[in-house]
Amino acid sequence: MSTSDAKPNARQRQDAAWVELTASIETAVADDKLAGRSHAVFPIAWGWHRTVTRQGQACRVLVANDLAYETTTIRRSMLEHTIYLLLLAAEPDATIDMLNTRHQYLTRQQKAATAAAGWEYDTPELTAFLEAQLPNNPLNHLGQVPRAASHVGRQGLSAAWTSDSRNSHPGVVSARMFYEDDESHIELLHEPVPVGDPGDLAICMNLMCLLDATDALNQLSATQPFTADIARGLRVLKATTPRSN
Repeated sequence: MSTSDAKPNARQRQDAAWVELTASIETAVADDKLAGRSHAVFPIAWGWHRTVTRQGQACRVLVANDLAYETTTIRRSMLEHTIYLLLLAAEPDATIDMLNTRHQYLTRQQKAATAAAGWEYDTPELTAFLEAQLPNNPLNHLGQVPRAASHVGRQGLSAAWTSDSRNSHPGVVSARMFYEDDESHIELLHEPVPVGDPGDLAICMNLMCLLDATDALNQLSATQPFTADIARGLRVLKATTPRSN
């Protein structure tokens, strides 16, 4: 059997489904078929969805250039954006309030860090925002990713995010990928020695995150144009990853 006659493997099928879904989204935007139900919420959903899409494209480039292990840090952000997109679809108004509270907290941290470095970081608008009394919000505790994932019933995404966080931060795992130690000799390596195939994992995570992100965007859309596209992608994901949920 020639290479051209071979059936596509799981990675190829997942990647093709990812490409097909992104093309459907681009077509919907070009044909002006995508509009949100909420003027306040939908632009944020769209921005996060584009982040997930572009990060997926970056992962594809790295995989194609034998840098699949280096997708870990990108996948971590992609998973985080996907989780909060699902939360935004489930709790639109409360999520916006939570984001404002989180943004205020992070801005205070940035201002303090900038001041400690001897730089100036202040404007009248910034001062007004930092002094604003934001409303109490029962979802503020969902600023922690595992809690947000649990709230939307996607503990699998949380497990993947936790794993990628461990692997992308300075620690034993990230170092251990580049040496082998048999207790009598240490061999220094130029290439990582991850468990499993990081390329397969990256492409699978691409499709999984894009499907969840598009499902959230679809829920927040006035016309829900991607229902059939999501169903097709889910069939591919389930056929190629029997244990996916």
